[in-house]
Amino acid sequence: MWFCATLAASTAQAANWVHLEKVEPHMGTQVAISLYASDEAVANRGLAEAFARIAALDRMMSDYREDSELSQLGRSAPSSSGQPTNAVRVSPEILEILVAADAISRASAGAFDVSVGPLSRLWRRARRRHELPHEEQIQQALGSVGYQYIDIDRAQQTVTLRRPNLRLDFGGIAKGYASDQALAVLKQHGIDRASVNAGGGLSLGERPPGQEGWKVAISQGGERTAPSKWVRLQNCGIATSGDTFQHVVLNGKRYSHIVDPRTGWALTESRMATVISPSGMMADALATAACVLGPDEGLSLVAQFPGSTALIGSRGSEDETSWRTASSPSFPVLEATPSQSSDERHWGESKSPIPPCRGGQEEEQ
Repeated sequence: MWFCATLAASTAQAANWVHLEKVEPHMGTQVAISLYASDEAVANRGLAEAFARIAALDRMMSDYREDSELSQLGRSAPSSSGQPTNAVRVSPEILEILVAADAISRASAGAFDVSVGPLSRLWRRARRRHELPHEEQIQQALGSVGYQYIDIDRAQQTVTLRRPNLRLDFGGIAKGYASDQALAVLKQHGIDRASVNAGGGLSLGERPPGQEGWKVAISQGGERTAPSKWVRLQNCGIATSGDTFQHVVLNGKRYSHIVDPRTGWALTESRMATVISPSGMMADALATAACVLGPDEGLSLVAQFPGSTALIGSRGSEDETSWRTASSPSFPVLEATPSQSSDERHWGESKSPIPPCRGGQEEEQ
């Protein structure tokens, strides 16, 4: 569903605070920014520049755009074995994401892999045509996947793609990175109390005035209804990856939009992972990887990254009734939603375009 960009301005309960909220379409989803500032003119400038930063990153990192830096980098990969490879100088943004992605790829033994592009394209076509890929197609695409074949030279700021027809897909990390960057732009304008929600990948600044933290809804069992549990957070990133709303049934079997880069196949076990990390980028990528790994291995992965914690659930492909949930010892205690007060805002029940800060399932590994 597409929503028009709108703007709401109100005076926060705390004196002298201006509250601005806005939603715009970027990166294939709806990006929502909510902020509190002492000056409305400064707030509007910060808001405009934050969205401009997200739009610029979208143009840079979209694998749907042939002219994006990411697509151009992909075309530097050799077209066949034995062809020479070229080191390509990349922007600081692309380099930063590739460095972070490499760390998570290695820690997860390839459960997270931004070289998954050939598989992403294959499964997008499968969902569009409602045709299950053949094993031969899967194996052919797998032959062009492998984070080990991405050479990163941080000193020279270059990247070399060594595997034939390797293509990059930042779908499981870029939204979190964009949220972080938008939050950084707001801080440059002196706006510390803000949240950026890019399709469910959130970057959170200082808490709203008079509140304990940003109220973030947590889904515990892949339910389609509004979540009934919440946490309050500040100065962190949080993301949810899952397939409650994004899956397809092919030949009588349910396939997730999330692809396991190690096997080439879309997940058939329904899973959902919520990760809290120091940054939105880290939360986004770890949530994607945790979905691929499942509860036990997913929690082990998240534990390797300081300041990160997770809640992971899964349901077997044959059993649609049982839902197993596991969480890190440090995951926050969930609050039950109280009866709605007059100022409680819920998606579809308020004139505000901002939904509760809820993890979404927009990313595609």
